[in-house]
Amino acid sequence: MNATPITPRRSFLALPIALLAGGLLGPASASAHRGGSCSITMQASSPVVTAGETDTLLGQLTCPNAVSAANESLAVYQHERGGGESSLSEVATVTTGEDGSFQLTTGPLTGKSVFIARSLLAHGGRTVVRVAPKITIEGPAASGADLASRGDRASGRSRFTFTGTVSPALAGMRVSLQGEYLTAGERWHTIAFAQLDDEGHYSITHGFRTAGELSIRALVHPRGEIATTTEPLTYDITQAQNPQLTIQSSADPIASGASATITGVAAGKASQTVALLASAHGQAFTPVAKDTTEAGGAYSFTVTPAQNTTYKVISAGARSTELFEGVRYALSVEPPPSAAQTGVPVSFTGTVVPAEAGQTVYLERRDGSGLGFHIVGTTAVEGAHAFTIAHAFDLAGSDVMRVSVPASPQTLGSTSPEFTIAVSGAPAPTGEDEEAAGLLSGEGSAGALSGEGS
Repeated sequence: MNATPITPRRSFLALPIALLAGGLLGPASASAHRGGSCSITMQASSPVVTAGETDTLLGQLTCPNAVSAANESLAVYQHERGGGESSLSEVATVTTGEDGSFQLTTGPLTGKSVFIARSLLAHGGRTVVRVAPKITIEGPAASGADLASRGDRASGRSRFTFTGTVSPALAGMRVSLQGEYLTAGERWHTIAFAQLDDEGHYSITHGFRTAGELSIRALVHPRGEIATTTEPLTYDITQAQNPQLTIQSSADPIASGASATITGVAAGKASQTVALLASAHGQAFTPVAKDTTEAGGAYSFTVTPAQNTTYKVISAGARSTELFEGVRYALSVEPPPSAAQTGVPVSFTGTVVPAEAGQTVYLERRDGSGLGFHIVGTTAVEGAHAFTIAHAFDLAGSDVMRVSVPASPQTLGSTSPEFTIAVSGAPAPTGEDEEAAGLLSGEGSAGALSGEGS
């Protein structure tokens, strides 16, 4: 391979036809050019790069034995964002090695680029490099820091600002702020938006209602380009508290049918009556239990909510902040086979509680973009909370799969553990298979399907 820096030069396309057919190439080379017997192939070492990065193009000039592919000059052209042939600009010249191979490093790329290699012996050699924008994010504190939840939604407290940049600067482009609670599996949700200013900056302010470990990232997806995200920032969202009357849960979220313990302290109030109030989705707070504080003011309630519920505690004129207790579907999936074959369906079976018949269930596969999972199959829950999804793989390789149930206003979504499945290609047909196929198509032994023969 010959590594060649980019050096602008005059295009081969501008050379007169008479020069191509005459003395410059000589009769043999001119004939080869006219006959199109030489060919150029080219590929990018990285089909996708981040804006501002360079790429390495690898290519090969191949000619018949009578024509040498060694030490030939090639011109490399580039155009960005689908500008067409008229927008081609020559960006480099390279010289092939003894085996006809060549290599060059591009300049920094800012958008989807098409590269074309041409020589006096052949045209062709085309490859595309897609460019993902570069995006950054800065949070209110270093990764791993504690942030407080809003607690009382009416107060509007505890809002945090996330800022960053996108390059190249695409004014007006929308940036999404996404979050995922670690207890919910890898399931990113868009929680806020912002638009880039003229210099490619964005700023998003958002408050968090629910306590727990949370990852935050920013995503941008320009039209016609690759979507890209930042590395996630991780926070521990702590429950906002009224120091006079605190509240916390032993577990959040919980599976359907499970229980959690709600505890807290009424500061300096021993033997004080405290009341627990609950509010399910779209409903007002109503009292559900009472307790008497201990010597230090501590209290405790055990709850088994049937759906997402918000709790608060009141006592002698004091009230706690609001505590959200999420309830997720209890999802159970039978482990699928660890190996599969292209074109042969694999069944994913399990149960969802408390889902009713008709509840949607998704089969998802991890994509290669780093954005998470995407849906490849869907089904509905049948009687007895059961479901089955059959899926046939198109390509050989290693696929990471999972089953998920989407959230509803009453219940949080749920995801299964991940399953890695090694997918192999269909085996080559045997002689017997080919003979059978021939018989069915009317070929093979005469009269085999017509009843003739011995």
